[in-house]
Amino acid sequence: MESITEPNRNETSTGRGLKVITDGAEFSRLQHTWNAIVSSESRYTIFSTWEWAYCWWRHYAESTDELFLVTLEVDGQPCGVAPFYRHREDRNDGSATNILLLGTGGDEWDEVTSIYLDLIVRDEYRETFVELLVERFQQDPEWNTLELQDLYPDSILHRELLPRLQSKGFLQVTRNSGYSFPISLERCFETYLARLSKNRKKAIRQNRARFERAGHLSQVALTEPVDVDWFLDTLRELHLHKHDRERGESAFASDRFVEFHRELLTRIVPKGWVDLRIVCLDGRPISALYNYRFDNWIYSYQSGHQYDRWSPGLLADTYAITEACEQGIVCYDLLKGEPGSFKNSLDADQRELLGVVVFASKAEAIGQKMLEKFRQVRDLAIASRQS
Repeated sequence: MESITEPNRNETSTGRGLKVITDGAEFSRLQHTWNAIVSSESRYTIFSTWEWAYCWWRHYAESTDELFLVTLEVDGQPCGVAPFYRHREDRNDGSATNILLLGTGGDEWDEVTSIYLDLIVRDEYRETFVELLVERFQQDPEWNTLELQDLYPDSILHRELLPRLQSKGFLQVTRNSGYSFPISLERCFETYLARLSKNRKKAIRQNRARFERAGHLSQVALTEPVDVDWFLDTLRELHLHKHDRERGESAFASDRFVEFHRELLTRIVPKGWVDLRIVCLDGRPISALYNYRFDNWIYSYQSGHQYDRWSPGLLADTYAITEACEQGIVCYDLLKGEPGSFKNSLDADQRELLGVVVFASKAEAIGQKMLEKFRQVRDLAIASRQS
């Protein structure tokens, strides 16, 4: 498929308009502008960076996918990016074109879990960008659904774009897509620890004391691109061991998942956007922790462990949270999970994430809404039988 850059269909007399980019080379050239916007606005996370979106596209795009980056141009300069792509699929009633956020839409078992995604735009141009995007969706006949996954309710997409689309008659289906679990940190680890339950505090202290008595504990911090291969190999081995023992499916069994992270880490390790550590007992790796560090916030992304008696994962998190408190990090985000897990026991906030589908066709939207109601009734019936 030949890549092109579409003409500016929404150009205005004020020198502000939209440009649609479908060319990978032009996507590459957006890096500086994209990240300059991300770094200038506190709402953005590591998942909003150009590196995350670009690496995902390189490793996860299918042959039926097409870039659909919509940029806001102000006097010829990009001041906003809607990080979309088009996914085309065959259905019983013909082909369909779905618009999704870069980083979402892959197979569930090896997805990279891109959450907190949003429009990339400078605050002074936010309203203009939203208005022009709504016009674009109204004028463009070549889409069936706009699918937005794992949105934070306070995002621009949820708070501003979706209500505007709804006001123009586009019907939507919204569902809970999970929860994230950020921990607000204290300046001192002991102060943070005092917030936890008596049992959790005891478990953390006992776990660390047992490991310290068992042998020599050490940590290896990886800070150079040359460390990436060894770190990923170690993490992959530990993660596969953990999931084999727990009879779960590990994303690290997927080569494209690993290669995505290999390229991503090679790009972002020099920027200092990661906290990669391996905890060793008597020189043997027992835990690997893969965290992102971005804008005074730590995102606890992946981990792998191998020790049968105690919890090396809790030990690694204890080390990381202690250092984060000492360094003035404001949040240690445990990211996506389910209520009632160990994440709640660490005094994390439980924040809802939303999945929203916008339909170009009212008939299709009504059918989907009926299906959602059926699922809700079914789930309530199942829950009632189990209780």
